[in-house]
Amino acid sequence: MLNRIHIHTKVEKTLDRMQAQDNAPKYAAQRAQTIIDRIIGGRCILEAGRFSQTRETRVKQVFKYNLGQGYRMVCIKEKDEFYILMIGTHDQCDRWLDSQAKKNPLNSPRPMRVYRVKPTPLDPVPLSSLHDPVPRDTAALQEISQHDLRQVFSGLAGH
Repeated sequence: MLNRIHIHTKVEKTLDRMQAQDNAPKYAAQRAQTIIDRIIGGRCILEAGRFSQTRETRVKQVFKYNLGQGYRMVCIKEKDEFYILMIGTHDQCDRWLDSQAKKNPLNSPRPMRVYRVKPTPLDPVPLSSLHDPVPRDTAALQEISQHDLRQVFSGLAGH
């Protein structure tokens, strides 16, 4: 379970800039914001969005969300903290990953905004709240005669 999500200030500026554009950048920014909102809302990082298909080996514990239209969001998970460090085109993210290869990107000081992740309630749902939403009309069931039931279900009864 994540406690906090850290978003690099450059990522927030890039999201704002992409949101002001048209077509692909705007669409990717909306998907990225949806993923961020889901994670802050307590959703699992695996359920928050679609990952890139290729496994990343340049940086440890990295997650690459595929935002569509040629855009990615690069994140790192360390213990119960989640860091969003880069958003951009596939080429921009590849260059960033190349520059961060063989070193821990979290070791260098970066300006980050920190958000608390809302815990998901694990309380069981009380059985009293699981009542049948459709009221059953028992009077209507009593009006059906045995003769009518035999005619309707004659194939099942073998008559």
